[in-house]
Amino acid sequence: MTKLYSHSRLNSWENCPKKFELRYRLGIPEETEGIEGFVGKRVHEILERLYEFVARDQVPSLRRVLERFDALFDEHYDETRIKIVKDGYDVDYYRALGHRCLQNHYRSHYPFDQDETLGLETHIQFGLDPEGQYGIQGFVDRIVRAADGAT
Repeated sequence: MTKLYSHSRLNSWENCPKKFELRYRLGIPEETEGIEGFVGKRVHEILERLYEFVARDQVPSLRRVLERFDALFDEHYDETRIKIVKDGYDVDYYRALGHRCLQNHYRSHYPFDQDETLGLETHIQFGLDPEGQYGIQGFVDRIVRAADGAT
């Protein structure tokens, strides 16, 4: 495939073609990140780690999951780079939001035996046109086989 696109690339182009050019064509990295994206990345990292442990029959406690989230949050948070733009919200609000996301997921899936994880952060790619000039790529967070065998 000659040109591969992803959801984030297409979204970047749709929102700001100049930003797309700077980031994807010229390779200039973004200096800042929105807090929502930052928290989302940390939650995804923790869920990926959780399911790696589950695959080894080592289900960590919810307390341990939240402690690990806090450690990753603190390790990567830089107030000069991570931007909060919504008035009335602070970093503690967003940390608590990450906690709520993880608590809800943990409580609704515990003891994590309803399905089988087949893959984590699996790269996918497929063509969009018969000539094979354009394609789309991305990552699937988690691929599972349900108890009834469906994937």
